[in-house]
Amino acid sequence: MTDLVLRWAMSSWKDTINLEYEDLQSVYEIWSASIGWGFILMEEEGIDNIDYYIALETQVDMEASTLMALSGFYRHANLILRGWLELTFLGMWFNNSSKLYEKWLEDKLDAPFKHRGYFRERWLLQILSEPSFRDFEQKYRLSKEALDLYERLSKATHAKGRKLHETYTRGDSVTRFRKDNFKWWFGNLCQVFDITSTALFLRYPNLFRSQRKEAAEIRKTLSGSRSERLKEFLYV
Repeated sequence: MTDLVLRWAMSSWKDTINLEYEDLQSVYEIWSASIGWGFILMEEEGIDNIDYYIALETQVDMEASTLMALSGFYRHANLILRGWLELTFLGMWFNNSSKLYEKWLEDKLDAPFKHRGYFRERWLLQILSEPSFRDFEQKYRLSKEALDLYERLSKATHAKGRKLHETYTRGDSVTRFRKDNFKWWFGNLCQVFDITSTALFLRYPNLFRSQRKEAAEIRKTLSGSRSERLKEFLYV
């Protein structure tokens, strides 16, 4: 059984590495930048900072999602990305009340979000209406981008029979490399990193302007015009 499982997994890894080498280089950069968030939040904002603890968890989520994607479990890889998106904004919300955070950690009966999911439009808009986010949100609608992505990632919750089943049409029960599925996951990974990093930089503008190696690496890893948009609001 062990040899069989290893053979399945290594086959998917080999195909992914050979056929998606350039994208995997970008995945590595995101992986490294995600680790950097933990370092700079701890060292610049203090060990009691809630976003620091959340960053440690989302770093592991990113790693787990990557390993799932390499192994051909794309639906599961996307589902893990949803948790990364949730937790980042959740940490920002709890930074307003460490007592509520402790209740949530201990799963108290009166803990926030006890009987409903975290990610709701009203809740997200409440966070992004705070002064550090407000102007950016009004111009670039970070909330809409995050909600649209969250809805897309939520479709990975259930396989729905054949529609999202990992082994459907392959003629066997083994997960394998699928280019279209890998590209779907990779695009989602990049966007989760962009959205969460944008939100963290808006909350901690001093980190965006920092000359630290980790901060520079995160800025460099942001895709497209993200850095330019942030400069518009944070270099003033």
